[in-house]
Amino acid sequence: MKNEKKSGPDVARESGFPYRLSYDGDWARITADLLGIGEEKVRLDLDGNTIIISATDRDRQVKTSITLPWEAHLASKKFGSGVLNLTLERSGP
Repeated sequence: MKNEKKSGPDVARESGFPYRLSYDGDWARITADLLGIGEEKVRLDLDGNTIIISATDRDRQVKTSITLPWEAHLASKKFGSGVLNLTLERSGP
């Protein structure tokens, strides 16, 4: 069938993807390489000081958990050419 969405055991599950994390005072910046995955397939979950980035396309699922040294909130998100750029701001002591 054309445009059939795969799920279950046919979908390759990967534990993560390449990313870079940097700090500048009360700011954290994350750049994640999600080549081949559209922005609509990316999900962000931020819980205190942990951000989980997960993405699913028709052939694979990837998920990475990143722990920051402090609680944060999402200040900005940009996605282009398969690269996700996040800026998080410290929200606690």
